[in-house]
Amino acid sequence: MSTPTAEPTESADEKPSEAASPTKRAELAFFIEPDSGERGSTATVAGGGFRPGEGVRISFALPGNGSDGDAIRDVRADESGAFSAEVTIPSKNAFYGTPLEEGQIRMIAKGLTSERTTDTYYTITLP
Repeated sequence: MSTPTAEPTESADEKPSEAASPTKRAELAFFIEPDSGERGSTATVAGGGFRPGEGVRISFALPGNGSDGDAIRDVRADESGAFSAEVTIPSKNAFYGTPLEEGQIRMIAKGLTSERTTDTYYTITLP
C-alpha cells in the first residue's frame, strides 16, 4: 500500500507552471513621480522588469504618436532589472521645436537590448 504524498505530482498532459519556465519574462513596470508639473521641471522615473544591466532609454512622445519618441536620457538597469533616475521634463518638441502645450505627454522606457517597451503619462501644467 502506498502512502499519499503532500507534494502534488505533474501528469504528462499537464503544462509545467509558468514560474518554472526559463523563458517567462518579468512584467515591465514604469512610474514617474510627480506625474505632473511645468515644462523644464524635474521628476523621478523608476521601472523594472528589464534585463539585468540592460541600458534603458527614457523618452517622451505626444499622445497618439506611435514612435519611440524623443530621447531624454539613458539609464542602466541594476542586477534585478530595475532602475531609478531623475529626468528633466522637456520644454519643446525636439522634432518641431515648438513648446510643449498643457496636457499629457507619453513617457516611454525601452530596453536597448531586449527592445521591451512600457510607458506611462505625465501631465504638463502651465505656470
